[in-house]
Formats: sequence, structure tokens, C-alpha cells
Amino acid sequence: MRGAARALSISVAIAAGVLVCAPSVQTQGPTPIVRLPVGEQLPGLPGRFWVRLIGDAGRLPQHERLVVLASDGRVLDVVEGGDDSVVVPEKVDGMLASSDARLVLAHNHPASTSLSGADLAQLDRKNVERVVALGHDGSVYEAMLGAHFSGPSVGAVLYPQVEARVLARLTMEAARVGASPRTGYDQFSHLVALVLGRAGVIDYRFRMSVSATTQYMADADWIERLVASEATALTQNLRARQ
Repeated sequence: MRGAARALSISVAIAAGVLVCAPSVQTQGPTPIVRLPVGEQLPGLPGRFWVRLIGDAGRLPQHERLVVLASDGRVLDVVEGGDDSVVVPEKVDGMLASSDARLVLAHNHPASTSLSGADLAQLDRKNVERVVALGHDGSVYEAMLGAHFSGPSVGAVLYPQVEARVLARLTMEAARVGASPRTGYDQFSHLVALVLGRAGVIDYRFRMSVSATTQYMADADWIERLVASEATALTQNLRARQ
């Protein structure tokens, strides 16, 4: 998200989604209200909910589209983006800076990747409660700050550090078991988010599509070793800063 110039986008260079009642949308004045299924909350909802919310008649756009929601499910604004980013207009940027706002930023990723560094950087803004990315394969990725995290900036400090370390180890870890590093590159942003999640920096939830899960599980041994090692290193680094 580029705030007047913040990008909510894919982590590019390296990158190439259960049945639920659909939300009904009613309009009261200019603000549509999303009615959630009884007993449901925004966290953890499966792909069909987000497809109906972000898409048109159940079909996702081929570009990125950002839906800004209040934490109770009210749709506050919809912003059209480009192939791999959304530029946030001043009106929405003002919402994000409002002292009493608690917002959820939900958008689609045509390339079906997980949350990028630019996406997770929005969690540095105190009024952003959660970010959600819906892959066009049906995968859902979402994050909020870890409940007990009070460390350095996620977007400016931690994500770039973890990103660099994971990238540096991908080829080496795959080579140890004679595997191709392709899965690591295809799901790179997911791996970085896993590290941040296991270190307690973010509360990271995901429901990957069958195809994404199958790809991941085929290389789970070396990928899990990499993620576990980097999560441990990050945890130790954060403790040393305290």
C-alpha cells in the first residue's frame, strides 16, 4: 500500500487458497454493511467469504482490489489497483491515521502468493488490526501483530532481515536433500510469514489451496527445517534486544 504512496502488493521478484455462508451486503446511505454469518468473526474465514466480498458476482478481478473494513465487518471503502499493487487514496490514508479506527485491509493477490513485506508493513500502523490476502487459487493468508510483540518495525526492520536470510538459505537447504528450490521461491512470502509467526512477531493464519498445500508438503522436510531454524534465530535476536 503506498499510502499516498504505499504499495499493498506481492513480494515480487521471487513470487510466480470449506464451505461458508456468503455474506449479504446491504446499503445504508453510501456505506454497504457486510452481514457476517451467525457466530462468525472476520478472523479465520475461508476463501468463499473473501471471494464474495472482494469479487464481482463471485469472480475475482484480474487486478488487485483493496477492501477496507471496520473490525466489525462494515465495508468502508473499495480501492481498485493494478496488476500487483494498490495505491491508497488520501481518503483511505486518512482513515488509517484516525485515532479511533480499527481496520481490516483485505485484498486479492492474482499470483496467489501470501502476504508481502508491503502488506505486513501496514501492521506497523496502530489503527490496522489485520491484513488479509486472498489468492486466486482460493488460498487465504491473514496476519495481525503478535499479542505480546512490542519490538521493532515489522515493515522497515524485521521483514527485510528475515527475507534476506530465508533467500540466502533456500538453494543451500534444497541442495542438501537433492531437491529443487522451486517450492521455496514459489512460496517465498509464505515462508517469511511463517518465520515471523513462529517467532511471535505476527499472529499468522492461512488456509492454502489443495495445489499450494500439495506443493508445500512435497518439500516440507527441508522447508520446515529452514523455517524452524530462522524462527529460532529471530526469537533469540528479539530477546537480545529487550
